[in-house]
Amino acid sequence: MASSVNPNSLTAFSVESGGVTSINIGGVNAASGASLTLTFNAALEAGTYEFNSLPLPGNTILTYAPDPSDGTLLYSSEAGGTFVITEVTAEGRYTGTFEVTLSVITDPSIPAVEVTNGTFIVQL
Repeated sequence: MASSVNPNSLTAFSVESGGVTSINIGGVNAASGASLTLTFNAALEAGTYEFNSLPLPGNTILTYAPDPSDGTLLYSSEAGGTFVITEVTAEGRYTGTFEVTLSVITDPSIPAVEVTNGTFIVQL
């Protein structure tokens, strides 16, 4: 059965860590509390990339927290998938799409989540 997060509250900002500037886009569904966070290197240009599984500075990561009352259940991107930046402007506008498999690193027995048809349009 497919479900969707459909965030209705978004934040986007840049942050520097380990000498690398990253873009963080966070979305929360107010009704369910479910949240998604997309992080990628600000130096990336329009193009197609893969997700990383380790949250290191400059890596492309997607995380998903389906239940805000359960702080232990956090899904994170597996290596692979597709992350496409379709536009980067001098004014700080980023647009793109993504799809990736998410898993709970601390408990591999929990079924993975497939993210499809992900989109982003943000202005920093």
